[in-house]
Amino acid sequence: TQSTWEFHDLETVNQDPEDTSGPEKLAMESNAMPDKHGRIVPIIIFTYRRLQRLQSTLKSLFDKIPPTGYKIHVSQDGYRNPSLTQYLESLQKEGKIAHLIHKRNVSGSYRISRRPMPAARRKSWEPYYAIANHYKWAIDNVFKSNSNYSRIIILEEDTELSIDALSYFNSTSELMDIDPTIYCVSAWNDNGQSNNVFDPNQLYRTDVFPGLGWMTSRTIWEELSSKWCLPDGGFWDDWMRKDEQRKGRSCIRPEISRSAHTGGREGVSQGQFDQMMHDIVLNTKLITWDDKQLTYLVKKNYDKWFERILELAETVDSGDLSRYRGQKGELKVYYNDVKTDFKTLAMGLGIMHDEKEGLPRTSYKGVVTFRMAETRVHLVPVSLDGGPPQQ
Repeated sequence: TQSTWEFHDLETVNQDPEDTSGPEKLAMESNAMPDKHGRIVPIIIFTYRRLQRLQSTLKSLFDKIPPTGYKIHVSQDGYRNPSLTQYLESLQKEGKIAHLIHKRNVSGSYRISRRPMPAARRKSWEPYYAIANHYKWAIDNVFKSNSNYSRIIILEEDTELSIDALSYFNSTSELMDIDPTIYCVSAWNDNGQSNNVFDPNQLYRTDVFPGLGWMTSRTIWEELSSKWCLPDGGFWDDWMRKDEQRKGRSCIRPEISRSAHTGGREGVSQGQFDQMMHDIVLNTKLITWDDKQLTYLVKKNYDKWFERILELAETVDSGDLSRYRGQKGELKVYYNDVKTDFKTLAMGLGIMHDEKEGLPRTSYKGVVTFRMAETRVHLVPVSLDGGPPQQ
């Protein structure tokens, strides 16, 4: 069953996905001013037809983006909304963005027609293929538009960034240059509800691709693009989480999210986990990430730190966790398996119970870390270190 945080326009389900009412429009050569290091980072925003969502996202981004170092590209999938097209054209004339237009298509979706399923369900899957095709086309094109682009920040029309998100991306991007085991940096924490977070300065590694406002490098993208979403051609975010793509690599994520999803139930996934998403808090504290020492996130350093805090953490029963709330320290609770034991445990604690490729969301080495005020809790698979005896 598809279970994704990426949300897109439901109206695509009931309309002809092929949109040939206009030509493709390629990215323009960037005229943005480099930062003090001579770099320009492209930010790409994907949109289909939700004009008001996009306007809100862009307004928020315009308020936060510095005058140098970034170039905004907005890639529109088809010509379904003439008002959206006109709006983006006007922004391009003002020099605020580069406007791309992709001819919407569902190439690859013919494969699902061979599966035994109701026609309505096959139709509802088509947008996932359109989205995947749009992603590859647009990101390929942005990188081709400027050979000096070494990384890219990827957003959607209903993604709002925090006040310090660009600083966060800028500082963590340097980790990708020195640690080949990092294949993305995400602004999102699936367990970012107010009850589950505490420290705006804390970052973690995760083995499960988070999405929802993320950055990757040209090198990683070229690797992914060469085999994009094979063999089926759709469901790009789940494809990113497969072992064949991840290859043992991790993403960086914040404890407190630097992105917020504003789309609610308007998307293709129809608001799965909608209440949990609604409760995720966006960081409001201005953190100067340039001043932070982040090399603890390099794998060899992180693994030593991670193993040490798990070793020192006090083992408790999940039913006793509430007694420790607010006490500064580390606690760990063991679970036996992901699909039953972890799911029951997570639902009882009010954290994300979903798993991808056999790993709980946000987890690193199967360990899910979250907060109860200052208390940091680690849900640890018995398979990691043997754990306590199975009950």
